[in-house]
Amino acid sequence: MFFTALAISPIAKVTALGFTAPIFMAILAVLVLGERFRIYRWSAIFLGFVGMLIILRPGLVAIDTGALLVIGSAALWAVAMIIIKIQSRTESSLTIVAYMGIFLGVFSIAPAVWVWQPFGLQTLGFMVLIGLFGSIAQMAISESLKETDSTALMPFDFLKLIWTAMIGVWFFSEIPDIYTWIGATVIFLSGLFIAIRERSIQRQRVA
Repeated sequence: MFFTALAISPIAKVTALGFTAPIFMAILAVLVLGERFRIYRWSAIFLGFVGMLIILRPGLVAIDTGALLVIGSAALWAVAMIIIKIQSRTESSLTIVAYMGIFLGVFSIAPAVWVWQPFGLQTLGFMVLIGLFGSIAQMAISESLKETDSTALMPFDFLKLIWTAMIGVWFFSEIPDIYTWIGATVIFLSGLFIAIRERSIQRQRVA
C-alpha cells in the first residue's frame, strides 16, 4: 500500500501521512495491550508529529487515493508492531524477524510476478543490503519492545528524519533548509522528554 501511494502521490504527502502510525499504535496499545494512558506520552507523540510537519510542510488539502493508502499502511504497521510486542513476550527477536521475513516473502510473490523485471548485480547488491539492514533494525525493534511499552518507543521513530537529512548531506550534497533543522530539534526534544520521563518512573518503581 505504501509503495503504491508513493507512486501516485507526492512524496511529502506520503511521508507526512506515514507518520500517523504512532497515533494508531498509541490507541491500540491502550485498547489491546492495556498500557496506561499517560498524557506526557501522547503529548510527546503529538510534538514529534508537529516537528515532522515543520520539516515536510505538506499540502494536505484533498484526501486522494494515495493519501488513503498511506493511512491504511500506517494503521497496518501499527497493528504489526502490537503483534510484535505480544510475540516478544514468548519468542526471541531472531525468531520474530525470521518469521516476518518468510511471510513477507510469501505474500510478496504474487504481486511481484505482475511487475517483475530483470535486474543486474548492482541492484541485487542493493537488495541484499536492504534485507540486511532491515533485519538488523527489526531485531533492534523487537528487543526494545521487550524492555518498555510500545508507545514509549514510537516518538523515536521520528528521529529517522534526522538521519535522512544527514545522509542527504553526506552522499547527495542536499543541504537541509531551516525548516528541517527546526523540525529536527522539535522531534529530538519530544524523544528526549519521553525518555527522561520513562527513566524517572522506572527509578520511582525501584525505590
